[in-house]
Amino acid sequence: LRNLIDDFTEKVKTATEDIKVILLEKHAAIQRECDGFALEYAKEKDVAQKKSIAQCEKYRRVAKRLFKASAAGPPTTEAEVARVTAESQAACIELNTELMGIESSLVEFAHDAISTLDVRIEAVGNESRGIATEHFRNVEQLENNFFDGVTQLAANLLERLATEDGEDDDFLSDECRAILNDRDALNNAINGSHDIHIGKLLAQEDLMREQNVAKIHDQYFTLDKLRAFNGEGDKPIYIAIKGVVYDVSRKRDFYGPGEGYHLFAGREAARALAKMSFEPADLENTDISDLNFMEKEILKDWIDKFTDYNSYPIVGRVLQQTDLTRTELSAFTTLPVYVALRGVIYDVTLGGLEHYGPNGGYKLFAGRDATRALALMSFDQEHLDNPTEDGLTETQIKTLADWEAKFQSKYGVVGKLIVE
Repeated sequence: LRNLIDDFTEKVKTATEDIKVILLEKHAAIQRECDGFALEYAKEKDVAQKKSIAQCEKYRRVAKRLFKASAAGPPTTEAEVARVTAESQAACIELNTELMGIESSLVEFAHDAISTLDVRIEAVGNESRGIATEHFRNVEQLENNFFDGVTQLAANLLERLATEDGEDDDFLSDECRAILNDRDALNNAINGSHDIHIGKLLAQEDLMREQNVAKIHDQYFTLDKLRAFNGEGDKPIYIAIKGVVYDVSRKRDFYGPGEGYHLFAGREAARALAKMSFEPADLENTDISDLNFMEKEILKDWIDKFTDYNSYPIVGRVLQQTDLTRTELSAFTTLPVYVALRGVIYDVTLGGLEHYGPNGGYKLFAGRDATRALALMSFDQEHLDNPTEDGLTETQIKTLADWEAKFQSKYGVVGKLIVE
């Protein structure tokens, strides 16, 4: 027994030291990516600052010229006053537009850089999670081998005790004989110890997974995006039920590739689970409004299994795609955050929450059709509440088109804006 324990302990220690070195290397790779991002952003911020100073200097020169001209010969006619006033207003508007444009460019650069950083970190994270999962499986196998060894040892001793000379065998101490004679207690002790060890191992694995997904909690998945998390390769396995996305990766023997329930992986599976159906018509359908009483009860049981019995980590929600009126849109200013542009509603929660969320610099655009406000780069209430494009200049229309292209490339489409 001591040999079995020493062998198990040594192998687990060796495996743990090996994976520690590998994961520290992965951590260093993430740190390098973060340092690179910080350097790029600092450079871009410096460029933006210089551009802003240049625009302010340009405005100062215009203002100085106008003041000098007015001091030399104050305007005497209404036409002259109107001309000077218009020139002053034009300079102010130009300064405001340029500064907002510079800020917008910096924000968009940050969006792009953060998105790139997220992709790179996620790639390293996926590798690390795959390595860690493999480590847990290796340790689990070592524990199973140890359990088999102890079970076989007990069987050998019981067989030895059952021989004719067993009672006189000096190899067996009185304490050992007492343990072997109570077979039920012996089996319960061996099995109980094994179950406790496996339970602690799985608890550690769950803790690691929860820490890994904490940063993406409340993440929103489109159905297409969710399909990618089907467990193939080193990818995690996500299953959504009634809009809630669960990480079921530790049950690869149920939901992994080639297993019985793999068809549910990477899907909003509420309907299929309620009907216990593997038919494409149910797997591809997210509507559960027509479920009967029994199917609703089955679905409730599945939710209980996911949340209570198995305690799968929740990693986000499914993006519900729907058309909204402006009144309905106004409710989406926290989580999720929606912004409409030219009649299309975008979910800007991912990658835009820090800007359009409650504490962001562009929070006034949240829950609104920001078409005119973005074209004019304005936070004025009259522009926020009036999304029409009427009267926009060519420059303003181009600004709006640039915003539209950015939204289309970065954010998921929720639906269309319904005219009330």
